[in-house]
Amino acid sequence: YQCVFDITYLNCIPNLILFAPINEIELRNGMYTAQLGLDHPIAIRYPRGRGYIQNWQLPFEKIEIGKARRLSKGRKIAILSTGTIGNNVLQALEQTENRDLFSHYHFPFIKPLDIDTLKEICNSHEQLITIEDGSVLGGFGSTIATFMSIHYTGLSVKILGIPDEFIEHGTVIEQQRKCKIDINSLITIFSSY
Repeated sequence: YQCVFDITYLNCIPNLILFAPINEIELRNGMYTAQLGLDHPIAIRYPRGRGYIQNWQLPFEKIEIGKARRLSKGRKIAILSTGTIGNNVLQALEQTENRDLFSHYHFPFIKPLDIDTLKEICNSHEQLITIEDGSVLGGFGSTIATFMSIHYTGLSVKILGIPDEFIEHGTVIEQQRKCKIDINSLITIFSSY
């Protein structure tokens, strides 16, 4: 199972908030926001294992449900990531010579999707790349592609994630490498533009 299919099967449930934080600070703030009270149920998607940030015990902040944020600004291509795989994108972009081509947006909420930010992205970029650590069938990238097929038919979207197959057991890095969403694979993909 490895949490590969959860976006796909949770995405079809009406009124569900689907939250995939990029790091422990965002996870804590999402949990804090949830305990304050929400109008709809929330599913939080976060992997077990080690975190990315040493100083994560900061004061809690309420987060805006359904809001994406830009992590870096580029000229032509928008990378849209959700969840902790966004850390791979950040590290890969740091090591990519043509990084000025790429904007990077983090979508912590797969549902509700930040349509306003998505429209801004589509109006200001020539191509989109989505990256997720879940199934590409019915996942975050499919949600973006569905939106684009209705509203922005002239833009192309490349969807990166877990292919339609069971991934052999291994470490997270080994499995990401097999799916070409590890840092080195992303550097190669980004450098090809």
